[in-house]
Amino acid sequence: MVLRDQLNSAPVKDNFLPFTGDPVIRPILEKLERDPASNTPLAILAREAGITMRTLHRRCEATLGMSLNQWRQRLRVVRAMPLLEKGEKIESVAFEMGYSTASAFIAMFSRQTGRTPGGNT
Repeated sequence: MVLRDQLNSAPVKDNFLPFTGDPVIRPILEKLERDPASNTPLAILAREAGITMRTLHRRCEATLGMSLNQWRQRLRVVRAMPLLEKGEKIESVAFEMGYSTASAFIAMFSRQTGRTPGGNT
């Protein structure tokens, strides 16, 4: 009972990469998870889901607490970390995550984590 009380009163941390059971958004997230390097425009993802861009944005904000672009970037960070930890070159990881330049990947990674992919702040 003490543990339950402590868990109930503990602060809740946001998940770095949230997920949703939303029947419209979930398939989009699953598609992006299968191919994190995909640069499919949001307009196409919305059209494939049978919704407008505005609806896509509203539903992502409501269910994920962020835009789909922010979620996509976080997915790429999560997928890139194990590759970087194995010692893969930043440039090859950047290309694998769908970036055309290492500098664009480094900038996104730094914004998301507060650190460069090499581990420096």
